[in-house]
Amino acid sequence: MKPRVFVIQDQKVFDQQHGTVSKDYSDAKRFGEITVILENSATPFDLPPLMVRLHEVLKTAKPEDWFIPVGNPVLIGLTIAVAAEYLKGKLRMLQWSGSSRSYIPITVESINAKDQAA
Repeated sequence: MKPRVFVIQDQKVFDQQHGTVSKDYSDAKRFGEITVILENSATPFDLPPLMVRLHEVLKTAKPEDWFIPVGNPVLIGLTIAVAAEYLKGKLRMLQWSGSSRSYIPITVESINAKDQAA
């Protein structure tokens, strides 16, 4: 199964020819299939349905999947926290590089402070 690239929140941009359209994630397709978790209109002010949506989508996340942290900062934080639960603290993220106009892969591993105290 092909990895997925989770776009945390769909971002709309204005295009002269087409009006308001979703941001272009075509470069991210080289890492996997694009999956938008939250629509552009999502807000952190009605948490119960938002958390249901995050758990619905992220319970199927696999270690080989990727995350693009775009959107509302609170929604990004909540999504990464839920994803980290399902993925045992190991996530793969894509950071946009404006200079190279491409995504840079970053692997994030949570470090348990108790393990470091030894």
